[in-house]
Amino acid sequence: RYDLVNKLYQASDQWQKAVEVAELHDRIHLRATYYNYARHLEASTDRGLALSYYEKSDTHRFEVPRMLSEDL
Repeated sequence: RYDLVNKLYQASDQWQKAVEVAELHDRIHLRATYYNYARHLEASTDRGLALSYYEKSDTHRFEVPRMLSEDL
């Protein structure tokens, strides 16, 4: 089951593989995978790439202003 493979990759910090599995085989969890990856990137201070993945997950309307307001 690809949803479990996706979760395994996310749990083991293999984000590129998790995104690839979601894009090719686990479309139902694609937005959640993008969101989780964006949160991981934000925590690791790669905010530019995090912004991109928040947009892909369609949560940018809430998450990007929250992320930017934390800098104030």
